Parts: sequence; C-alpha cells; structure tokens
Amino acid sequence: MSPEKEPKGDGSMLRLEARHLKKYIGERVLLDIEHLQLHEHDRIGLVGRNGSGKTTLLEILAGKRQADEGTITRHGTCELIPQLKCTDTPKSGGEVTQEAIYQALARNAGILLADEPTTNLDLEHVEWVEQNLSRWPGALVVVSHDRAFLDALCTTIWEIHEGKLKVYKGNYTDYIRQKEIERKQRELAYEQYEKKRKQLEEALRQKEQQAARATRVPKHVNPKEAKRAKPHFAKIQKKLYQSAKAMETRLEKLGKVDKEKQLPPIRMNLPNEEAFKGRIILRVEDLSGTIGNRVLWEKARFL
Repeated sequence: MSPEKEPKGDGSMLRLEARHLKKYIGERVLLDIEHLQLHEHDRIGLVGRNGSGKTTLLEILAGKRQADEGTITRHGTCELIPQLKCTDTPKSGGEVTQEAIYQALARNAGILLADEPTTNLDLEHVEWVEQNLSRWPGALVVVSHDRAFLDALCTTIWEIHEGKLKVYKGNYTDYIRQKEIERKQRELAYEQYEKKRKQLEEALRQKEQQAARATRVPKHVNPKEAKRAKPHFAKIQKKLYQSAKAMETRLEKLGKVDKEKQLPPIRMNLPNEEAFKGRIILRVEDLSGTIGNRVLWEKARFL
C-alpha cells in the first residue's frame, strides 16, 4: 500500500493531500499551507476572518483554481458547492441553493467541498442540509458562519490565520474553547517575558552604574594608597563590566514574545454625527437571539 493511500487510525482512506501550497494576491501571500490531509469520513469546518482565503482554498482543492506553488493529490472525485449570491432565474436564492446542494449530493463524489451552503435558506432547509451532510459517506469540508451548523456537523476545525492553516480537534465550540486557552497562554507568556525583560534591564543598569563607580577611590584614602589601590579597583571594574556584558547577552537571547494583537474597533460613518456626541445611540439589555429551537446567541447587554 502506497503512503498516499494509507488509512489513518480509524481506518478511513486518504482522499486528498496537499503539500507546500502557496497562493499570492499581487505581492501578498494569501495562503501558505505546508501540509493538509482529508480522509473519507472527515467532517471539516473551515473558518477564518473574511478575506482570509477560505473560498480560494476550496477552489484550489477542487481544481477550480490553480495554486501558485505546491501539489495536490486527489484519490477520487471532488465536488464543489460554490457560494451562491445571485442568479438570473425566477427562483429564490434559497431554491437555487437547495437545488445546487441536491445536485452535488446526487453525484456521489468522494470529496464534497461546500462554501456557505446554508446561505439564503430558512431554518427548515438548513436542517435539511444538516441532515443530508451528516449522512454523507465521503469527506466533507464546509465553510459557514453558522456556529450551530458547524457544531452539529463538524468533528474538526481548520482555521486559516495570516495564510497558515491550523487544525483543531472537535466542533466549533471546542475550537472556541481551545482558542481561549491559547489566548490566555499567550497573555501569560507575554507578562512573564515583560517581567523578565524589565528585571534584566534593571540589573544591567545597576551593574553598569557599579562599574562606572568602581575606579573611584574613597576620599579618605591618601594619594599614595590610592595609587597602589588603582589596579585593584580596575580589576573590580573589569569584572563588573564582564557581568554587565553577560546580562546584556542574556537580554538579547531572551526570546521576544509579542503582545496579543487587539482587533481594531468597528467604526461607522453616521449622518449628522455631531448631533449624536455624548448620547447613547443604541441600548440593548438581556437580548437573546433564536430561530426556532436554535440559539444564535445568549442574553447580551451593551450600549
């Protein structure tokens, strides 16, 4: 059995493998993915900020778009359900979306890639998609902003961040939990780094000050004794400078930890903006969002 077709631990066969994928938008690297694999029973949720390259990655994996670098090996057929935005038919957006999903499922491809398959669908049809995809026997990668949909369907999350792909085991809720743990770990690592850096900088400053004062002979010592003591003080100064240099080296070797990046605040251009200064424009208290039995968000309060 060739390495490319070896099953993973649960016995499912490898359906797709990509190595060293790169895609550029002008001079910007949109995707820089070292390695990814897709097995026949995988249920992957592909997430990332808008513009991170989710749709582009699906198109590359499906063979609808070429990567600038890298290789893709597919074992079996691959079907892409694209993101449907507008049509020239009298059918509604939901009808077009549902028809595209039905046709894709009917082709029985080994790999199904779905880009926002619940767009334009009401709750009943979202549940229809969820049920059909959960019964899908092949490999599945789905992009969706519907967290409940990803929770119900996916067992692994692929996150695209700054061009890189990171794999998280579990559904979307598990992914969010792991992201929060990672965030806290980064914050702690940054705090520890800053504390250590400040300690070393202060110790270095003190050593340099001690070294600068080391050759100063006390005032009560007569000139003859001071002359004899000068080499002794010079040795002390040399050792202090050596110690300071060692601290400087430790400071340089201290692995830099960047502060956690904060997302920029959302800004809106409002007509008659001056009239709203100092006033509350919107107040929300204990508002929750649901569609049928599906909870979109818990009770929230904000101004």
